Amino acid sequence: MVDLNLPDGSGIGLVKQLRSAMSVPIIVVTADTNERSLIECLDAGADDYVTKPFRVNELMARVRSALRRRSRAPEPDRIVVGSITIDLDEGRVTRFGADVRLTPTEYRLLVQLARFPNRVFTHGMILSAVWGPEYASEPHVLRVTLNRMRAKLGDPQVIENRPAIGYTLTPDVVDSDTIGET
Repeated sequence: MVDLNLPDGSGIGLVKQLRSAMSVPIIVVTADTNERSLIECLDAGADDYVTKPFRVNELMARVRSALRRRSRAPEPDRIVVGSITIDLDEGRVTRFGADVRLTPTEYRLLVQLARFPNRVFTHGMILSAVWGPEYASEPHVLRVTLNRMRAKLGDPQVIENRPAIGYTLTPDVVDSDTIGET
């Protein structure tokens, strides 16, 4: 757990240092309820946050949840989200069994979203993970890439925009009657 208000430095800075050095669950504890600060914590690499005052049982549940997420098995060879299949070994993407040609950046973006379907990623989280931390404040780069990717996937709704927050990959309903239709 990290408190944002540290006597000898920035809690956000500590989160960034921890995240760059190791893969441990990080939960931020703060009295700051400002949405911008909370988003900055998540963008810096925190897994979750709790605002003060908090209930001990809630904090413990968040710790258990963060530990479960971090103690996953090794990454699979393939990720399937609805009609989208990503073969991580071959770097190949298909939708309803048909190849989808993506640029390397589009591929990295799709993999980032597909690893945690239905999870909302902030703009900064995606930009830092896919393009690097120097792009964290360049949302237009993300928007352009997402628009191209949505067109290639053939469904603008599969990557859902959450206004002022970020994006999430939403599994579409796979209807066996429509597989193979064009």
